[in-house]
Amino acid sequence: MTENVLTRLKDTARMCMGEKRYAHTLGVYRECEYLADKCTLSQKETDDLLTAALIHDMAKQLPIDKQKNICMRHGTDTSGATEATLHQLSGAEYARELLGSDIVNDAVYSAVSKHTTGGSVMSLTDKLLFIADYTEAGRTHEMCRKMREYLHEKCEKIVKAEEARQVINEVALKIIISTMQYLVETGAALDPRINEARATLEAEIKTAKES
Repeated sequence: MTENVLTRLKDTARMCMGEKRYAHTLGVYRECEYLADKCTLSQKETDDLLTAALIHDMAKQLPIDKQKNICMRHGTDTSGATEATLHQLSGAEYARELLGSDIVNDAVYSAVSKHTTGGSVMSLTDKLLFIADYTEAGRTHEMCRKMREYLHEKCEKIVKAEEARQVINEVALKIIISTMQYLVETGAALDPRINEARATLEAEIKTAKES
């Protein structure tokens, strides 16, 4: 990623959010840098992941009505989305509007659009952003802290690429289960994409164990 592109991404993100949200964004960016290194991503994969990290919450602070209008304008399927998860869908479209499809390519778009719930199909980039959004250093909730410590402990022991994928699948599933438990306990609405992501990860983990 060139310095010009990096500067543009940071400036655009800063323009779209308050100081606290931007600090979180930079935390996700740093966590993605760490994960990209531990998972030995290619330069292209790393650039896509770091781009997605910087823009993932660009629509988070937009009014819900405006987010819905953005999705309607692009024909985005928002069925089942809650007020807490809509920004991942509107954010992917909004970022592409502001930055263009050269920067917000399909891999970046996919990661942003799944960073809160996951989905029925998840690339490694999708999973890494999903995890980093939960485990970045600014997250002080006990479950986030414990998950971050667990993730980093596992990552430091990675030797082979297949081990990295196993760790990422395991941690992503743990985050999803923890999130679902929290939503049930608090009586919050459950986006069905979370269930889809759980089923996908459980199937991938089962297949890996059987191979």
